[in-house]
Amino acid sequence: MSIAFRSASTAEANPGPGLTFTAPAGLAAGDLLIAVIQANGFPGAWASVPSGWTSLGRLSTVDTGEAWWRIATGSEGATELTFTGGGNTQYSGTCAAFSGVDGTTPVEASALATLASGTTYTSPSVTSLSAGAMLVQAWGADLNANSSLTPVTSGLAVAGQRTQGSTFILSGITYKLEASAAAYTYQVSHGAAAIGAQGWALALKPAAGGIAIAIARAPETDSAQALVRAKARAIAAPTESDTARALVSGKARAIAAALEADSAQALVRAKARAIAAPTETDTARALSPAKARAIAAALEADSAQALVRAKARAIAPAIEADAARGLASAKARAIAPALEADSARPIPAPVDEDAEATSRRALLLIGG
Repeated sequence: MSIAFRSASTAEANPGPGLTFTAPAGLAAGDLLIAVIQANGFPGAWASVPSGWTSLGRLSTVDTGEAWWRIATGSEGATELTFTGGGNTQYSGTCAAFSGVDGTTPVEASALATLASGTTYTSPSVTSLSAGAMLVQAWGADLNANSSLTPVTSGLAVAGQRTQGSTFILSGITYKLEASAAAYTYQVSHGAAAIGAQGWALALKPAAGGIAIAIARAPETDSAQALVRAKARAIAAPTESDTARALVSGKARAIAAALEADSAQALVRAKARAIAAPTETDTARALSPAKARAIAAALEADSAQALVRAKARAIAPAIEADAARGLASAKARAIAPALEADSARPIPAPVDEDAEATSRRALLLIGG
């Protein structure tokens, strides 16, 4: 996890020997506590500071201020949070907690400075050494009226602040999480001119786990994209198979249609050959006059369907060739009139002829 602001508490004395903070809400072991106390006048050295607190420096202008930090145990009470000053005066204090800070070197850089009087303060410059560092500023001022801090720098947030009610002694803490290691300064303003002011700046080092989590996000994103691509390929595979099967099915239907057409043509040719065979046999045989007349009648009936047995044999090769190109029916219609004309010629009745002569005449007529 990255560094995060947890909560803050404030306190004041009017007057008093010092002040006591309450523990910031949700304080947990390993959190970093930062405290700043501004005193009215010059109370001298602190009579007592709780153990475990490390000073960030003491500054005096018109008033005196000092800031500290401490790694929390999570069970801080009055003993750990009471600061006793060097005299009975007014005090204003702010204490803030931050989570996700390195437990060995929580403050990797710090600076302090006396600030110019006015309504806008600029913090001392501090250079962070780590990506994802939390930059924290502590402020102390003696105002000429009751006022509060307002961030000027974009993204800067107020953790907590307190203006003592009778002397307008102000304390406050602001913060901003920065992605890159660099030198930073921050600005705040207030609505009342300051007689004197002090500022502290800290760069908090993130715990190692916080950096690891931040770096891990890119591989996780890449893994998610890879998973999406893998799923897309998995889905595409059956789709491609289905498409291939559909194509095969389509080709199969197309081939089947052609085969059916070829089979139909083959069946027509087979039927034609089957019909032609007995006709040839009958023609080769000597026909009696009675058979000749019977055949003639049948031929006349068949002429309506454009089939004369003898002519069919002559025409069959052309019809078979045309059938392969799908034109048999058209040619058959074109040939039908001639066949009908041939079939329509009368067969002379046998007069004073014997059966053998009649058969020969019938054969001659049939042969054309």
